[in-house]
Amino acid sequence: MSDDLMSQAAIDDLLNTLHDGSGDGDGEGGGVSVSGGKYRIKLYDFKRQTKFAKDQLRTLQHIHENFQRSITTFFSTQLRYLVNMRIASQDQITYEEYIRSVDNPSLLCVFNLGTLEGKGIFEMNLELAFAVLDRLLGGIGDSKQDKRKLTEIEEAVMAKIMQRVLQELNEAWSSVVPLEPQFSQFESNPSFTQIVPPTDMVLLITFEMSINNVEGIMNLCLPYFSLEPIATKLSATQWYAVQRSEHMEESMEIIDERLRSMNTIMRVELGKSELTYAELLKIQVGDVVKLHSKPNQEVGLYVGDEVKFKGLPGISGKKLAVTVTRVMEGKGRENE
Repeated sequence: MSDDLMSQAAIDDLLNTLHDGSGDGDGEGGGVSVSGGKYRIKLYDFKRQTKFAKDQLRTLQHIHENFQRSITTFFSTQLRYLVNMRIASQDQITYEEYIRSVDNPSLLCVFNLGTLEGKGIFEMNLELAFAVLDRLLGGIGDSKQDKRKLTEIEEAVMAKIMQRVLQELNEAWSSVVPLEPQFSQFESNPSFTQIVPPTDMVLLITFEMSINNVEGIMNLCLPYFSLEPIATKLSATQWYAVQRSEHMEESMEIIDERLRSMNTIMRVELGKSELTYAELLKIQVGDVVKLHSKPNQEVGLYVGDEVKFKGLPGISGKKLAVTVTRVMEGKGRENE
């Protein structure tokens, strides 16, 4: 028998592995030896092709973690309640799968992606939406409402909230691309929000949020075809390089600001004279001490222990003053 053919024992081992579930889709349940080799079985759904690499998904995770922290602070400040929020999942699914998972009615904020092509969706659970509205309109944040479409007044209130949420989204994405999302409209029926064909892949980020005693989810849906042109900017290497650069610039600005606000002592040395210790002890009020400097000679302006400027002494109003004539460099060297 050829070495390329499987023996009956190898076939039995393979079948047993499939039956006992050790060869599942994650490929971690061990393999089966076939002709001295090691094979691992992994399921692959051709209808759900992964578009983003793991490296890019990590960058997207970091972006939306920043976004999550920003809107958590915003909602806590706006509602004057302790708001907890976290990223529950980040998935690549078809748009049809996403739409099927959305309740009808629901609160769907459709927005333009600004500098990128296409539109995105920010979905808020109706229980969360009613809790936010109740709190903003003077209530205690009660969400006990029948599932219904929002009224025009309620939509006007939520539109302002969503515009601020989109600003925070733009801020989170600014290190990769200036997204500049623009609010478009609200929809309650998911069937009316066909932003891409049903089979197109989308990135779905799910947030879990709790306001007081109300818990719910929010979904951010971004089409893959919109993010594809900037996919190369989503590498972890570039992301951390940009972050380091931003932190360095921010640190330099902070250092410069603090240095400029520091108080320091500046003094003027009008001249020098040499006296013996005995002469120094005999000095009385009204005595004149002769200096080595001349009346029109430049004097040194000291910052700390170093001469930083040269100037001519004089009077400004009723106060003594010095006119700066030269700027010194280093250890008293003149700045050419």
